[in-house]
Amino acid sequence: MDGVIISKGLKRATFLPQVWKQLPRPDDFLSRLCLKAGLPARTWQAETLDVQTYQVISFEEEP
Repeated sequence: MDGVIISKGLKRATFLPQVWKQLPRPDDFLSRLCLKAGLPARTWQAETLDVQTYQVISFEEEP
């Protein structure tokens, strides 16, 4: 899964790919991301947003 960045005007938010584990339904994921950006939850359905995706490399250090 990819991380997602949304923006509209000066409002912007991102969720790392790991957030998909907590919000596996795309509509929930995007609605929460809009709220994080300070936009109404359903902005992704009704308006044009700039959307970018990215991937991360995740690793853990041994204790």
